[in-house]
Amino acid sequence: MSFRILHTADWHLGKVLYEHELLEDQAAFLDQLLDYLSREKAAGRAYDAVVVSGDIYDTANPSSAAMNLLDSFYVKFAQNNKGTHLFIIKGNHDSLRVGLNKNFLKMAGIHLSAESTSITEPVVLEKDGEKLCVYQLPFLSQVNPVEFEGDEKGRIHSQGEMIAEACRQIKEAHEINYGNELSLLSAHLTTFGSIKSAYDDNSVGTIDEVDSVLFDTFDYTALGHIHKLQKCGKTGRVWYSGSPLPYYFDSSNETFFLDLTLEKGKEPVISKVAVDLPHKVERLEGKISEYLSSDESFINLHKDNYLEFIYTDEVLEPNAITKLKKIFPLALSFRPKSSQSRRDETLEAIESRQSTFNDPSLYFDAFFKENFGDSISDPELHQKAKELFITLAGEIDNPETDDFELTGED
Repeated sequence: MSFRILHTADWHLGKVLYEHELLEDQAAFLDQLLDYLSREKAAGRAYDAVVVSGDIYDTANPSSAAMNLLDSFYVKFAQNNKGTHLFIIKGNHDSLRVGLNKNFLKMAGIHLSAESTSITEPVVLEKDGEKLCVYQLPFLSQVNPVEFEGDEKGRIHSQGEMIAEACRQIKEAHEINYGNELSLLSAHLTTFGSIKSAYDDNSVGTIDEVDSVLFDTFDYTALGHIHKLQKCGKTGRVWYSGSPLPYYFDSSNETFFLDLTLEKGKEPVISKVAVDLPHKVERLEGKISEYLSSDESFINLHKDNYLEFIYTDEVLEPNAITKLKKIFPLALSFRPKSSQSRRDETLEAIESRQSTFNDPSLYFDAFFKENFGDSISDPELHQKAKELFITLAGEIDNPETDDFELTGED
Protein backbone atom coordinates (compact mmCIF):
# COMPACT_ATOMS: atom_id res chain seq x y z
CA MET A 1 0.00 0.00 0.00
CA SER A 2 1.36 3.43 -0.98
CA PHE A 3 1.03 6.93 0.41
CA ARG A 4 0.64 9.95 -1.86
CA ILE A 5 2.26 13.20 -0.70
CA LEU A 6 2.41 16.74 -2.12
CA HIS A 7 5.58 18.62 -1.14
CA THR A 8 5.84 22.43 -1.26
CA ALA A 9 7.67 25.14 0.68
CA ASP A 10 8.72 28.78 0.89
CA TRP A 11 5.39 30.49 0.38
CA HIS A 12 6.64 33.77 1.92
CA LEU A 13 3.13 35.13 2.42
CA GLY A 14 3.26 38.93 2.71
CA LYS A 15 6.33 39.21 0.46
CA VAL A 16 6.82 42.61 -1.18
CA LEU A 17 8.73 42.79 -4.47
CA TYR A 18 10.24 46.25 -4.95
CA GLU A 19 7.41 47.87 -2.94
CA HIS A 20 4.77 45.87 -4.82
CA GLU A 21 2.63 43.65 -2.59
CA LEU A 22 2.25 40.09 -3.87
CA LEU A 23 -0.76 39.02 -1.79
CA GLU A 24 -3.02 38.72 -4.84
CA ASP A 25 -0.48 36.43 -6.53
CA GLN A 26 -0.17 34.40 -3.34
CA ALA A 27 -3.94 34.12 -2.94
CA ALA A 28 -4.12 32.90 -6.54
CA PHE A 29 -1.44 30.30 -5.85
CA LEU A 30 -3.26 29.02 -2.75
CA ASP A 31 -6.55 28.82 -4.66
CA GLN A 32 -4.73 26.90 -7.40
CA LEU A 33 -3.38 24.49 -4.80
CA LEU A 34 -6.83 23.93 -3.31
CA ASP A 35 -8.38 23.44 -6.75
CA TYR A 36 -5.72 20.90 -7.68
CA LEU A 37 -6.31 18.92 -4.49
CA SER A 38 -10.06 18.94 -5.12
CA ARG A 39 -9.65 17.72 -8.72
CA GLU A 40 -7.36 14.90 -7.66
CA LYS A 41 -9.75 13.86 -4.90
CA ALA A 42 -12.72 13.90 -7.30
CA ALA A 43 -10.73 11.69 -9.67
CA GLY A 44 -10.08 9.14 -6.92
CA ARG A 45 -6.44 10.20 -6.48
CA ALA A 46 -6.67 12.02 -3.15
CA TYR A 47 -3.48 12.94 -1.37
CA ASP A 48 -2.73 11.50 2.04
CA ALA A 49 -0.76 14.59 3.05
CA VAL A 50 0.46 18.01 1.96
CA VAL A 51 3.87 18.88 3.42
CA VAL A 52 4.93 22.54 3.61
CA SER A 53 8.59 22.78 4.62
CA GLY A 54 8.80 26.22 6.19
CA ASP A 55 8.89 29.96 5.44
CA ILE A 56 5.13 30.28 5.40
CA TYR A 57 5.48 34.02 6.00
CA ASP A 58 8.09 36.38 4.63
CA THR A 59 8.76 38.09 7.97
CA ALA A 60 8.59 37.24 11.66
CA ASN A 61 5.92 39.95 12.00
CA PRO A 62 3.57 39.36 9.08
CA SER A 63 0.82 41.80 8.20
CA SER A 64 -2.75 41.10 9.24
CA ALA A 65 -3.58 40.61 5.55
CA ALA A 66 -0.95 37.86 5.26
CA MET A 67 -2.19 36.14 8.43
CA ASN A 68 -5.80 36.37 7.23
CA LEU A 69 -4.77 34.79 3.93
CA LEU A 70 -3.24 31.79 5.71
CA ASP A 71 -6.22 31.53 8.05
CA SER A 72 -8.59 31.48 5.06
CA PHE A 73 -6.48 28.74 3.48
CA TYR A 74 -6.73 26.65 6.65
CA VAL A 75 -10.52 26.94 6.63
CA LYS A 76 -10.89 25.98 2.95
CA PHE A 77 -8.40 23.14 3.29
CA ALA A 78 -10.20 21.67 6.31
CA GLN A 79 -13.61 21.97 4.64
CA ASN A 80 -12.66 20.33 1.36
CA ASN A 81 -9.88 17.87 2.16
CA LYS A 82 -11.10 15.60 4.91
CA GLY A 83 -8.73 12.66 5.15
CA THR A 84 -5.78 14.67 3.85
CA HIS A 85 -3.31 15.91 6.46
CA LEU A 86 -1.50 19.25 6.24
CA PHE A 87 1.97 19.58 7.77
CA ILE A 88 3.58 23.00 8.28
CA ILE A 89 6.91 23.80 9.99
CA LYS A 90 8.56 27.04 11.03
CA GLY A 91 11.18 28.41 8.65
CA ASN A 92 13.89 30.97 9.33
CA HIS A 93 11.60 33.78 8.13
CA ASP A 94 8.83 32.68 10.48
CA SER A 95 8.38 33.36 14.16
CA LEU A 96 7.05 30.94 16.76
CA ARG A 97 3.56 32.31 16.03
CA VAL A 98 3.39 29.81 13.15
CA GLY A 99 2.58 27.27 15.84
CA LEU A 100 -0.33 29.20 17.36
CA ASN A 101 -3.56 27.23 17.80
CA LYS A 102 -1.78 24.00 16.87
CA ASN A 103 -3.84 21.87 19.25
CA PHE A 104 -7.10 23.20 17.83
CA LEU A 105 -5.98 22.88 14.21
CA LYS A 106 -4.77 19.34 14.82
CA MET A 107 -8.41 18.28 15.08
CA ALA A 108 -8.82 19.32 11.44
CA GLY A 109 -5.75 17.35 10.36
CA ILE A 110 -3.48 20.42 10.28
CA HIS A 111 -0.20 19.78 12.08
CA LEU A 112 1.94 22.80 12.98
CA SER A 113 5.51 22.56 14.28
CA ALA A 114 7.35 25.69 15.41
CA GLU A 115 9.32 24.51 18.44
CA SER A 116 11.98 21.82 18.65
CA THR A 117 10.54 20.09 21.73
CA SER A 118 8.59 17.36 19.91
CA ILE A 119 10.79 16.51 16.93
CA THR A 120 10.95 12.80 17.85
CA GLU A 121 7.16 12.46 18.02
CA PRO A 122 5.82 11.74 14.54
CA VAL A 123 2.31 12.02 13.20
CA VAL A 124 1.57 8.47 12.11
CA LEU A 125 -0.60 8.04 9.03
CA GLU A 126 -2.18 4.60 8.65
CA LYS A 127 -3.57 3.07 5.49
CA ASP A 128 -4.66 -0.56 5.08
CA GLY A 129 -2.31 -1.75 7.80
CA GLU A 130 0.70 0.26 6.58
CA LYS A 131 2.15 3.23 8.47
CA LEU A 132 3.95 6.41 7.46
CA CYS A 133 5.70 8.34 10.24
CA VAL A 134 5.92 12.05 9.45
CA TYR A 135 8.60 13.91 11.43
CA GLN A 136 8.74 17.71 11.47
CA LEU A 137 12.02 19.55 12.09
CA PRO A 138 11.41 23.31 12.29
CA PHE A 139 14.22 25.79 11.74
CA LEU A 140 16.73 25.47 14.56
CA SER A 141 18.56 28.41 16.13
CA GLN A 142 19.86 29.61 19.47
CA VAL A 143 16.32 30.73 20.38
CA ASN A 144 14.84 27.44 19.17
CA PRO A 145 17.61 24.91 19.93
CA VAL A 146 17.64 21.15 20.16
CA GLU A 147 18.66 19.67 23.50
CA PHE A 148 21.86 17.61 23.76
CA GLU A 149 21.69 14.83 26.34
CA GLY A 150 24.14 15.39 29.21
CA ASP A 151 25.31 18.71 27.76
CA GLU A 152 26.89 21.24 30.07
CA LYS A 153 24.65 24.18 30.90
CA GLY A 154 25.04 27.24 28.72
CA ARG A 155 27.01 25.54 25.96
CA ILE A 156 26.31 27.00 22.52
CA HIS A 157 26.16 24.70 19.50
CA SER A 158 26.31 25.65 15.85
CA GLN A 159 23.22 25.20 13.76
CA GLY A 160 24.90 22.37 11.85
CA GLU A 161 25.60 20.53 15.10
CA MET A 162 22.00 20.98 16.19
CA ILE A 163 20.64 19.61 12.90
CA ALA A 164 22.92 16.57 13.13
CA GLU A 165 21.87 15.94 16.73
CA ALA A 166 18.19 16.38 15.87
CA CYS A 167 18.47 13.83 13.06
CA ARG A 168 20.28 11.40 15.37
CA GLN A 169 17.52 11.69 17.96
CA ILE A 170 14.76 11.22 15.37
CA LYS A 171 16.46 8.18 13.82
CA GLU A 172 17.00 6.57 17.22
CA ALA A 173 13.41 7.16 18.33
CA HIS A 174 12.05 5.85 15.02
CA GLU A 175 14.11 2.66 15.21
CA ILE A 176 12.98 2.01 18.78
CA ASN A 177 9.29 2.83 18.32
CA TYR A 178 8.52 2.07 14.67
CA GLY A 179 11.29 -0.17 13.33
CA ASN A 180 11.17 -0.37 9.54
CA GLU A 181 7.95 1.59 9.03
CA LEU A 182 8.04 4.29 6.33
CA SER A 183 9.44 7.63 7.47
CA LEU A 184 9.27 11.15 6.05
CA LEU A 185 11.18 14.15 7.41
CA SER A 186 10.16 17.75 6.72
CA ALA A 187 12.95 20.23 7.49
CA HIS A 188 14.05 23.79 6.76
CA LEU A 189 17.81 24.11 6.16
CA THR A 190 20.63 24.37 3.62
CA THR A 191 22.54 21.39 2.23
CA PHE A 192 26.06 21.31 0.80
CA GLY A 193 26.07 21.84 -2.95
CA SER A 194 22.49 23.09 -3.27
CA ILE A 195 22.08 25.45 -6.23
CA LYS A 196 20.89 28.78 -4.88
CA SER A 197 18.99 31.51 -6.69
CA ALA A 198 19.99 35.14 -6.29
CA TYR A 199 17.30 35.45 -3.63
CA ASP A 200 18.74 32.51 -1.70
CA ASP A 201 22.28 33.81 -2.08
CA ASN A 202 21.24 37.03 -0.39
CA SER A 203 19.37 35.33 2.44
CA VAL A 204 21.12 32.14 3.56
CA GLY A 205 24.59 33.43 4.36
CA THR A 206 24.31 33.01 8.14
CA ILE A 207 22.82 29.51 7.93
CA ASP A 208 25.05 26.45 8.28
CA GLU A 209 25.19 24.03 5.38
CA VAL A 210 24.79 20.35 6.25
CA ASP A 211 25.60 17.14 4.43
CA SER A 212 22.55 15.45 2.91
CA VAL A 213 23.85 12.06 4.13
CA LEU A 214 22.22 13.02 7.45
CA PHE A 215 18.89 12.13 5.83
CA ASP A 216 19.84 8.85 4.15
CA THR A 217 17.78 6.67 6.50
CA PHE A 218 14.50 8.51 5.80
CA ASP A 219 12.34 7.24 2.96
CA TYR A 220 11.89 10.87 1.86
CA THR A 221 13.15 14.21 3.14
CA ALA A 222 11.08 17.25 2.16
CA LEU A 223 13.28 20.33 2.38
CA GLY A 224 12.51 24.02 2.34
CA HIS A 225 14.68 27.15 2.33
CA ILE A 226 16.23 27.04 -1.15
CA HIS A 227 13.88 28.45 -3.79
CA LYS A 228 15.04 26.31 -6.70
CA LEU A 229 13.61 22.80 -7.19
CA GLN A 230 16.43 20.26 -6.91
CA LYS A 231 17.60 16.90 -5.65
CA CYS A 232 20.25 16.76 -2.93
CA GLY A 233 22.83 14.02 -2.54
CA LYS A 234 22.85 10.69 -4.34
CA THR A 235 19.95 8.70 -2.94
CA GLY A 236 17.09 10.37 -4.85
CA ARG A 237 15.15 10.73 -1.60
CA VAL A 238 16.12 14.27 -0.54
CA TRP A 239 14.51 17.18 -2.40
CA TYR A 240 13.83 20.89 -2.29
CA SER A 241 10.46 21.61 -3.85
CA GLY A 242 11.43 25.23 -4.46
CA SER A 243 9.13 28.19 -4.01
CA PRO A 244 5.80 28.18 -5.89
CA LEU A 245 6.33 31.80 -6.99
CA PRO A 246 9.41 33.59 -8.35
CA TYR A 247 10.51 36.17 -5.80
CA TYR A 248 13.45 37.72 -7.62
CA PHE A 249 14.24 38.76 -11.17
CA ASP A 250 16.92 36.08 -11.39
CA SER A 251 14.37 33.41 -10.44
CA SER A 252 12.99 30.88 -12.88
CA ASN A 253 9.38 31.24 -14.03
CA GLU A 254 9.07 27.46 -13.90
CA THR A 255 7.82 26.57 -10.41
CA PHE A 256 6.32 23.37 -9.08
CA PHE A 257 4.82 21.24 -6.37
CA LEU A 258 6.45 17.84 -5.97
CA ASP A 259 4.18 14.82 -6.16
CA LEU A 260 5.58 11.69 -4.51
CA THR A 261 4.40 8.19 -3.85
CA LEU A 262 5.95 6.27 -0.95
CA GLU A 263 5.67 2.51 -0.65
CA LYS A 264 7.54 0.19 1.68
CA GLY A 265 10.49 -1.53 0.02
CA LYS A 266 10.47 0.72 -3.03
CA GLU A 267 12.18 3.95 -4.07
CA PRO A 268 9.91 7.03 -4.03
CA VAL A 269 8.20 7.88 -7.28
CA ILE A 270 8.51 11.63 -7.82
CA SER A 271 7.05 13.95 -10.43
CA LYS A 272 6.55 17.67 -10.93
CA VAL A 273 3.23 19.48 -10.88
CA ALA A 274 3.61 22.83 -12.63
CA VAL A 275 2.27 26.02 -11.04
CA ASP A 276 0.44 28.45 -13.33
CA LEU A 277 1.89 31.85 -12.42
CA PRO A 278 -0.37 34.92 -12.22
CA HIS A 279 2.60 37.05 -13.29
CA LYS A 280 6.05 36.08 -14.53
CA VAL A 281 9.25 37.96 -13.72
CA GLU A 282 11.25 39.31 -16.63
CA ARG A 283 14.35 41.39 -17.18
CA LEU A 284 14.55 43.67 -20.22
CA GLU A 285 17.73 45.38 -21.36
CA GLY A 286 18.16 48.37 -23.65
CA LYS A 287 17.53 52.09 -23.89
CA ILE A 288 14.60 53.50 -21.93
CA SER A 289 14.18 56.04 -24.70
CA GLU A 290 13.47 53.21 -27.16
CA TYR A 291 11.09 51.36 -24.83
CA LEU A 292 9.05 54.55 -24.54
CA SER A 293 8.17 54.19 -28.23
CA SER A 294 7.33 50.46 -28.07
CA ASP A 295 4.69 49.20 -30.50
CA GLU A 296 1.43 47.66 -29.31
CA SER A 297 2.47 44.04 -29.91
CA PHE A 298 5.59 44.44 -27.75
CA ILE A 299 3.60 46.13 -24.99
CA ASN A 300 0.98 43.38 -24.98
CA LEU A 301 3.72 40.75 -24.78
CA HIS A 302 5.31 42.19 -21.63
CA LYS A 303 2.82 44.40 -19.81
CA ASP A 304 1.46 41.61 -17.56
CA ASN A 305 4.90 40.58 -16.31
CA TYR A 306 6.82 42.00 -13.37
CA LEU A 307 9.64 43.82 -15.13
CA GLU A 308 13.15 44.92 -14.31
CA PHE A 309 14.75 47.27 -16.82
CA ILE A 310 18.52 47.24 -17.22
CA TYR A 311 18.97 50.47 -19.12
CA THR A 312 21.90 51.46 -21.32
CA ASP A 313 21.06 55.16 -21.73
CA GLU A 314 23.94 57.41 -20.74
CA VAL A 315 21.46 60.10 -19.70
CA LEU A 316 17.78 59.62 -18.95
CA GLU A 317 15.32 62.18 -20.22
CA PRO A 318 13.21 63.95 -17.57
CA ASN A 319 10.48 61.75 -16.04
CA ALA A 320 11.54 58.80 -18.23
CA ILE A 321 10.83 56.23 -15.51
CA THR A 322 7.40 57.70 -14.75
CA LYS A 323 6.51 57.65 -18.45
CA LEU A 324 7.67 54.05 -18.79
CA LYS A 325 5.60 52.89 -15.81
CA LYS A 326 2.49 54.29 -17.51
CA ILE A 327 3.17 51.96 -20.44
CA PHE A 328 4.30 48.99 -18.32
CA PRO A 329 2.43 49.29 -15.01
CA LEU A 330 4.23 46.27 -13.52
CA ALA A 331 7.72 47.67 -14.13
CA LEU A 332 9.23 47.51 -10.64
CA SER A 333 13.00 47.91 -10.94
CA PHE A 334 15.33 50.12 -12.98
CA ARG A 335 19.10 49.74 -12.93
CA PRO A 336 21.96 50.94 -15.12
CA LYS A 337 23.80 48.34 -17.20
CA SER A 338 27.08 48.87 -15.35
CA SER A 339 25.68 47.64 -12.02
CA GLN A 340 24.05 44.59 -13.64
CA SER A 341 27.31 43.54 -15.32
CA ARG A 342 29.09 43.37 -11.96
CA ARG A 343 26.20 41.39 -10.48
CA ASP A 344 26.14 38.94 -13.40
CA GLU A 345 29.87 38.23 -13.01
CA THR A 346 29.41 37.45 -9.31
CA LEU A 347 26.39 35.18 -9.89
CA GLU A 348 28.16 33.40 -12.76
CA ALA A 349 31.12 32.61 -10.51
CA ILE A 350 28.88 31.30 -7.72
CA GLU A 351 26.80 29.18 -10.11
CA SER A 352 29.94 27.78 -11.72
CA ARG A 353 31.28 26.65 -8.35
CA GLN A 354 27.95 25.18 -7.23
CA SER A 355 27.45 23.26 -10.49
CA THR A 356 30.75 21.39 -9.96
CA PHE A 357 29.90 20.19 -6.44
CA ASN A 358 29.92 16.49 -7.34
CA ASP A 359 33.39 16.72 -8.94
CA PRO A 360 35.96 17.75 -6.27
CA SER A 361 38.61 18.59 -8.88
CA LEU A 362 36.36 20.96 -10.82
CA TYR A 363 34.93 22.39 -7.60
CA PHE A 364 38.42 23.26 -6.36
CA ASP A 365 39.27 24.96 -9.67
CA ALA A 366 36.02 26.96 -9.67
CA PHE A 367 36.44 28.00 -6.03
CA PHE A 368 40.04 29.09 -6.63
CA LYS A 369 39.12 31.11 -9.70
CA GLU A 370 36.19 32.77 -7.93
CA ASN A 371 38.40 33.93 -5.06
CA PHE A 372 41.87 34.37 -6.59
CA GLY A 373 41.44 34.66 -10.34
CA ASP A 374 43.50 32.75 -12.93
CA SER A 375 46.93 33.58 -11.53
CA ILE A 376 48.76 30.76 -9.67
CA SER A 377 51.87 32.05 -7.91
CA ASP A 378 53.13 28.64 -6.70
CA PRO A 379 52.00 25.80 -9.03
CA GLU A 380 53.52 23.06 -6.85
CA LEU A 381 51.76 24.27 -3.68
CA HIS A 382 48.55 24.76 -5.66
CA GLN A 383 48.65 21.15 -6.90
CA LYS A 384 49.31 19.78 -3.39
CA ALA A 385 46.36 21.76 -2.00
CA LYS A 386 44.15 20.46 -4.80
CA GLU A 387 45.17 16.85 -4.19
CA LEU A 388 44.51 17.23 -0.45
CA PHE A 389 41.07 18.70 -1.12
CA ILE A 390 40.17 15.83 -3.48
CA THR A 391 41.29 13.28 -0.87
CA LEU A 392 39.25 14.90 1.91
CA ALA A 393 36.19 15.22 -0.34
CA GLY A 394 36.44 11.53 -1.16
CA GLU A 395 36.43 10.62 2.52
CA ILE A 396 33.13 12.38 3.23
CA ASP A 397 31.38 11.40 -0.02
CA ASN A 398 29.36 8.23 0.48
CA PRO A 399 26.93 7.83 -2.44
CA GLU A 400 24.45 4.97 -2.24
CA THR A 401 22.97 4.95 -5.72
CA ASP A 402 23.49 6.41 -9.14
CA ASP A 403 22.05 9.75 -10.16
CA PHE A 404 18.26 10.07 -9.98
CA GLU A 405 15.88 11.89 -12.25
CA LEU A 406 12.23 12.86 -11.92
CA THR A 407 9.94 10.20 -13.30
CA GLY A 408 7.48 12.50 -15.00
CA GLU A 409 5.53 15.71 -14.99
CA ASP A 410 1.80 16.21 -14.50
